[in-house]
Amino acid sequence: MAASGGINSLVKWLRSALAGTQSERVTADRALTYPPVWHCVSKITGAFMIMPLNVHRVVGREKTIQDRHPSYKLMRWRPNSMQTPAQWKRQKMSHAWLWGNAL
Repeated sequence: MAASGGINSLVKWLRSALAGTQSERVTADRALTYPPVWHCVSKITGAFMIMPLNVHRVVGREKTIQDRHPSYKLMRWRPNSMQTPAQWKRQKMSHAWLWGNAL
């Protein structure tokens, strides 16, 4: 399911702006070749990647960090041998913004 708003609105605007000059469809990949789109995605995902993310469990007014949850390792320590948690979060947010999911 694609995300509404955000980059999709920008892609729609680019499609309408370029409709008279080019016959190619504007996709997320093509939109990234435009510096303003690249800059926006970079700024948003850069801010997201430095945010502390914890998995919480809320019961009534009590909130506890769930350090045994499988997602905790991904967001706090080492998602894989090639990425830091910050890089992983930035990649996931970029995919969500541009393609509507983080697969």
